[in-house]
Amino acid sequence: MKKRLLMGVLATSLAAAMLPGAVVAGSAPNQGNPAMVLTVDNPAVACGDDAVAGTKVEGGLGRIVDILSDAAIDKVTIKSGRRADDRGAWFSDDGLHAWVELSKDVSNYVVWSCPPDDEQDPPQQDT
Repeated sequence: MKKRLLMGVLATSLAAAMLPGAVVAGSAPNQGNPAMVLTVDNPAVACGDDAVAGTKVEGGLGRIVDILSDAAIDKVTIKSGRRADDRGAWFSDDGLHAWVELSKDVSNYVVWSCPPDDEQDPPQQDT
């Protein structure tokens, strides 16, 4: 009996881990139903598939989100209600500030930015 219960718990755990949208290390945060997630693109920044997801922000956001970032914003993915649409978006020239308005309340959002530049100046050699 214990063995059967243990196998059932293990099978349920494995099935839950394999569900679409399950959080995997290094992946985007789960924002909920993908059909209700809008993408607002910053036309001045293009990271392509290299864009890095920030932390999911949620709770009491209303219809307008005002975003400040340390890195240039490539896009913002925003979860809202059924049939929500983008009413307006603005990105600063340096890409560090964004403002987005939707037709319905925002449930959560994720800011995507380009990965940091790994190139560094070569070390100076003593002469």
